[in-house]
Parts: sequence; structure tokens; C-alpha cells
Amino acid sequence: MLKPHNLRYLLWLLYHCKEQSNRMIALAANCSHPTVAKLRQILRRVNLSWDEVTEKKDSELKALLYHTGKSHHNDKVDPDYQAISQQFNLPKKHRKTLAMLFKEYQLRFGSHAYGKTIFYEKVRTYLKSQHVVMKQHYLPAEIMCIDYAGTKLKYNENGQTRNLNVFVACLGYSKKIFAFATPNMKSESWVHALVKALDYFGGVPDTIQFDNAKAMVKQSGRLALFHQNVQLLSLYYHFFCDTSRVGTPTDNAVAENAVKIVNAILVQMRADLIFFSISEVNDYLRKAVEDNINTRPFQKLHTTRNELFIIEQPKLKPLPSVPYEPVMAHKELKVPSTYLIPYKGHEYSVPHAFAHKQVTLRVTIDELIVFHDGKEIARHTLNEKQGSFTRLPEHMKPEHLAEQRKSLPSFLAWAKDVGEDAEKIVRKQYAPFQSEHARRAGKQCLVLQALCKNVGHDSFNKACYFGLSRKLYSPDSIEEIINTKAYEQEFDISHANHLHIRNPHNNEEHRYDH
Repeated sequence: MLKPHNLRYLLWLLYHCKEQSNRMIALAANCSHPTVAKLRQILRRVNLSWDEVTEKKDSELKALLYHTGKSHHNDKVDPDYQAISQQFNLPKKHRKTLAMLFKEYQLRFGSHAYGKTIFYEKVRTYLKSQHVVMKQHYLPAEIMCIDYAGTKLKYNENGQTRNLNVFVACLGYSKKIFAFATPNMKSESWVHALVKALDYFGGVPDTIQFDNAKAMVKQSGRLALFHQNVQLLSLYYHFFCDTSRVGTPTDNAVAENAVKIVNAILVQMRADLIFFSISEVNDYLRKAVEDNINTRPFQKLHTTRNELFIIEQPKLKPLPSVPYEPVMAHKELKVPSTYLIPYKGHEYSVPHAFAHKQVTLRVTIDELIVFHDGKEIARHTLNEKQGSFTRLPEHMKPEHLAEQRKSLPSFLAWAKDVGEDAEKIVRKQYAPFQSEHARRAGKQCLVLQALCKNVGHDSFNKACYFGLSRKLYSPDSIEEIINTKAYEQEFDISHANHLHIRNPHNNEEHRYDH
């Protein structure tokens, strides 16, 4: 039997060169002259015009010209392809197997059912005919597709083996690939890897597309609802987020293909190499992807990913001047009356005016930031000290700030400007107490401050010296010394020679010389 194009050419010769012999036509059509003779007889019998020949399909033409006259009656019933197709559109854990579908088909149609082999063949042929994919074409800087690879890497840390997941990003136009290992696939790891990918490409695409990972997507759908950390990242870098349809990996074909390509490197790393830190893994992975993938030509193109990236990179939006800090925690809460917000056993202050108000807490790797109504109101360095608090003076209510300043350090700072003896007197007020914030001692120091304000630094310091020399430390004693100006009457008794004053330097015989 001739091939369709050869058959049509032979028919054209028979219709348009009727006067030529069978051998001449066979020579022109590159076939045997008996074939020409047989086909000429068939054409006389079927009585077809050339226009009718051109209108018929290849299958119809073959059936007409090579019809043997025998008819085969087939009473077999075809499978219900539509119902089977609906089953295979369900998630794998919910669908019926092909063997189960065949049993149901056989029980329904009995002797009119096809055998198992033909049933399987017909169903698979139909399903394959329904599996068609639209190839996507992306413009430079239009999209970046991301996903995690199924193959894990590992490294040794203090004798223990740690597993790593591998994040893969691929640009839509140049197909340039970036891979990065993370400890897990939590939201923080996604965001951290995304930031590394954008830094690697040196710019930001219009859209970043990924699957419906629970760490990133709160609710899937045509327009998915993303977690807060994803929204913050997209706002910071000014890109749009998009997801593929649930259970439809072909929607993210760029990332899926990139993962397959990177997987060859991952298998080799896992089997043949030993690493001792995440940084070692990522250094090797980055170089391996660059040398073995990005710099090598495509299989069917005479260019490389890096060469196409030269066209795409200038189209990317520039990166922000300040690097993005991944958010480790994000929550909303109400500020208590103490205007101290708790986080992991430590409390952090906000301005007292925001007490009892709703605020948003954002925690980065080393900072805690508080927002109210979209505006930053407080920022603290994280403190791991449990059961304690960090309170900034500028956040405090004036009355509370004044109360807090009634402490040994604040009074010592004041006394330092007065004099050394004033510092010693202040320390004496707090000596009986364990706390530097003892209220009783603070009140005593306030009295001392008032006394100093009334008489001045010089007189007050002299009074403190006089009190220290006689072990008179209380504010009342210092006040009495100031009122009587005892410090002005003080003299050195070691130099006193008055005969009526008992002095160790005056002997008994001199007592009555006067």
C-alpha cells in the first residue's frame, strides 16, 4: 500500500496524464507498473472525479480505493471515555484505578465488552489525545518561576547528619537558573531563598509564580490569598505574586523543568560529596549550577542561558538600596496598660500613648518592630533575657520617667557634678537597700537635691564632707549642718594650743602656766 502523499501523486498522474502508458506513469511515480494498472482499474470502477479525490481525507481515500468488499461486524461497546476522563481528573488518592474501571465496564456490558488489553489500549489512547499543553512564551523580565526540588541534600554537623531542602528559581525568558539550600521549607526559608535569588539575578521581575505551598498561600484560588510575609516581600520589591492551579504542575512548567535539570547535580552532590556546613553546600551548588547549566548551550539552540540573560537583565527592575530583612514572626495584638509588648519571654516598650490600642508586631532576624495604623512607632534590638523588659525613656509617661529616675545611677550622675563628697552621701542613702531603685532612698536623695538647689554646689559639698567626717549621713543631718553652717566653724584640733582645751600635746605642767 502506497503512502498517502505517494498515492495522491499517482492519482494526479492518472487523472492528468491518461494518455501515458502504465510503465511511464510508474516510472514518474516511483512505483511498479502493476500497481498503476490496478489503481487505474479501481478508478474506473468507483468513478471518482479529481475534485472529489482532493476533498477526501487520506483515511477515506484508502478505504475507498483498497476496499476488499468484506465487512466485519463488531458488536463490542466502547468504554465511556467521558466518565473515565472525569475520574482521572480527580486527585490520585480519590480516583478509581484503571483495573477497577475495567471490572465495572465488564460487569455492565458482559459479552459486548472488549477484552482487558484492548480496553486499556483504547482508554490510554483517548487520555493521551486529551492531554495537550499550551507552550508559554515569556518576555524578558516578565516572570520568575520558583519551586522546591524533591531531592534533599545533607551535611554533617558535630557528628550529626542534617538534611537540606533545595529552592530553585528560573527566569521565564532566559531560563537562567538559581539554586539555594535551606534548612526547611517554612515560610521564612521561602522568603530568605527568594531574597537570595533576586540578589543573584540583580533585579526584580514583574511577577513571581509558584505552586500553592501552604507556607506561602493562605487560600488557593484564581486569585490566591497569600500569607502576610509574602505580601510584605512583594510590597518591598514591587512584584506581583501568582500561583498555578491546584494539582496542575504544568502551569508552572518553567520551574518544574528547572528542578529536573538541577536534580542531576543534586543526586551527584548527595552521593559523592561530604559537606560540613550550609554555606559549603550553597557555595558548591551555586558554582555547579553556573558551570554545568547556565554557561552551557541549550540542547536545541545555539545559545546559552547566560547569553539570553544579557538581554533580560537590563529589563529587570532595580533592587532596593537597603537589603530586605526576612520577617520571622508577624502578629497583631493589643498593647497592655504597661505599654510593654511581650515576645518570647521578654517585653518591649512602645510610646505610652498607644496603651490599649491595636498594633502590629513584626520580628526580623535581629529586630522587633511595632506598627500602628501602618506607621512604625517603635523599634528594638531583640533581647533573649527571659523575664525582663526593654523600656526606652522616650516611650515613658513623664510621671513614670520621673519615678524611674529616682535611682542610684541617676542620683550619682547628678552628684558627680556637685562633688566627690556629695557622691559619697548619695551612696550612703542606698547602702542599707539591695535595690538601686529603693523608693525610700530615692526620696532621701530628692531632699538632698532640694537642699543643694537652695545653697549651691559648694556649700552643699562642704556640708556633705562635714557629715561624712562625723558619720552624719541622713538628709536631716545634712540640713542641720547647712542651717547651722557647722562646716564653716570646723577647725583642725590637732593645732589648737589654748590652755583651757585638753590636748594631748599640752602636758600637765603647762596647764597652769597662764
